[in-house]
Amino acid sequence: MRRLAEFRTKAYGLPDLLPWAALVDNGIVLTKNGGLIAGWEYRGPDLDSATAEELKAMSARINTALKLGDGWVIHCDAVRGMAPGYAKSGAFPDRTTRLIDEVRRAAHEGIHAGYASRFVLMVTWFPMPDAASKTADLFVDGRITGTASRNLERFREQIRELESRLASLLHIRRLDDTVDARTGAITSPLLAYLEQCVTLAPQARPMVMAEAPMYLDAIIGAHDLVTGFVPRVDHRHISCVGLTGLPASSFPGILDFLSRLPVTYRWSNRFIYL
Repeated sequence: MRRLAEFRTKAYGLPDLLPWAALVDNGIVLTKNGGLIAGWEYRGPDLDSATAEELKAMSARINTALKLGDGWVIHCDAVRGMAPGYAKSGAFPDRTTRLIDEVRRAAHEGIHAGYASRFVLMVTWFPMPDAASKTADLFVDGRITGTASRNLERFREQIRELESRLASLLHIRRLDDTVDARTGAITSPLLAYLEQCVTLAPQARPMVMAEAPMYLDAIIGAHDLVTGFVPRVDHRHISCVGLTGLPASSFPGILDFLSRLPVTYRWSNRFIYL
């Protein structure tokens, strides 16, 4: 981005730690080092009713669908947050459906009351170093060069193909933008999710941007970050857990218990393609 040395101190703030630069296309974010990001919200099968054979077959097909190659990074996040309250009673006319509704209400208002899980897949593509530097020029002067345009079009094609492969396996919805025809304002679920990752908020808040959505690091990072032994973002205290090793073997749904915990959290997995 534009050098602002004469306008700021040398002390680092939260925006300096964030990689996001601009929203350059529908649901596509450009990073400061020339990477391109897109995301989807997804949901898999019901693990309580699916058989082990079904889950193994789906796992193998998803692994095949996620073969992307060099320069790609994926983040798979499970976000546990506050859920809306259960609907009011009285909508079912007969005794049988009312009984079913009461059973569902009891389950919703039980020990896991008030929590719901959201699953998000984010993909990032880094072009070759020279091409990435030309792509990064997008947020220096706003011009779309030939190389930057080709990189953006290639990324669009790749994420369209990826979505097509995953759509037959999962319930998947792209985090794309909505543009107000009258004002030109952009409502971006992708930016809303990125801000939720920064603030650790139980729910994502709507992100409405102007026609030229630039300086995302400063917009999303407009929060107080306190480091040290008691870290927090704004008024929310942070507790981080990192794994030092992985089991020798696993099976589909091994982490399903995380979707039943009565707490808010974000479980994030990153895979870097080599």
